[in-house]
Amino acid sequence: MQESEVDYWMVTIVDYEGAFEHTELANFNVRRTKDRLRKQIVRTGFEGPIFGSVELDYHDSCKLWLPHAHLVVPITKNNCVAKSNLEKMYARKNLKHIKQNRKAIPLNFDKVNHEQHQISYCFKLSFFEVVDVTSRKGNRYTKKKRLDDSLFCDSLRLQNNTGRRAFIFSFGDS
Repeated sequence: MQESEVDYWMVTIVDYEGAFEHTELANFNVRRTKDRLRKQIVRTGFEGPIFGSVELDYHDSCKLWLPHAHLVVPITKNNCVAKSNLEKMYARKNLKHIKQNRKAIPLNFDKVNHEQHQISYCFKLSFFEVVDVTSRKGNRYTKKKRLDDSLFCDSLRLQNNTGRRAFIFSFGDS
């Protein structure tokens, strides 16, 4: 990427509508999640190549798995328009967060400026637990930690049964 004259975004797309209980983990359909993501990319007008992966985080406070995608997207004139279209599409959805009294933030666009760290983050293919933390000043934030042993084994079982490569996403790379 350093040799390219194109800049890139690191994009996170959170699928709040796709949240599910732990009992449904073995039935998680990564292909359906990637197909929905691909349709959103096409409808909003993105051009590739776009690559990344789909991951799941477990939120213990509400006992739900939350699918999300980390993508690397070229910053082009066309993709700037598509970004605006995607933001408008999500604004119309009026999404609810999976936790009480939280604002849903389904999209995050960051310019890639630490290539090795940001690109490798897209392909870590590890699932984590998201823990709610309150600072001494009363500020709330989340922190990721390793899943407990039982959840961790279940997540590895899913990846093994599905195939880890199934979680990798690409668009417009042909």
